[in-house]
Amino acid sequence: MLEFFAKEKKKVTIGAGSIAFEVLLWVFFIIPGIIFMFMKKKAKKYLNELKTQIDDCYALLNNILNQRIDTLNEVDRFAKWPFSEISKDLPINEKGSLIEKASREAKKLIDKNLELKTQIEINNNLKRELVSVKSNYNNLVLRWNKELFLWPTKQIVAAKEGYTTEVTYTVLDELKVNAKGGLLE
Repeated sequence: MLEFFAKEKKKVTIGAGSIAFEVLLWVFFIIPGIIFMFMKKKAKKYLNELKTQIDDCYALLNNILNQRIDTLNEVDRFAKWPFSEISKDLPINEKGSLIEKASREAKKLIDKNLELKTQIEINNNLKRELVSVKSNYNNLVLRWNKELFLWPTKQIVAAKEGYTTEVTYTVLDELKVNAKGGLLE
């Protein structure tokens, strides 16, 4: 069974049965072949729109993470932990993990310096926003990963276009959200 919570990208492939299916549609039944051609165009359009939504959501996730890095860099001058060494070019799961570790360290510093409170509040607000965007992103990725393997139309289109599964954003999974939408840590 295929895991839709992908930890790595997987390429979509089709077998000889799918190729034979398409050939039979055209050789023996011209009208179904034409209908299937339109179905493939519709599937390609749908997958492209879904991929655009995923890309937009990924960019938003990355933007929020980069804002958190900037906020933590402001905290850096008070800290012993090197927040400034978190690269904005890292993959989002790795970047997110490092930011979470840095955030915990920054919270410890508040007791030592009250000037950090504003920066920590900004960081916490960004974290709340990140939880919301993460949910939307992962829902889109799960739908994408599922849709790629729907046979025959979408799987054939995905294989011909060279689409791969996407990796879900797994950082912040240990956070719990209360009924009012507030974070419980």
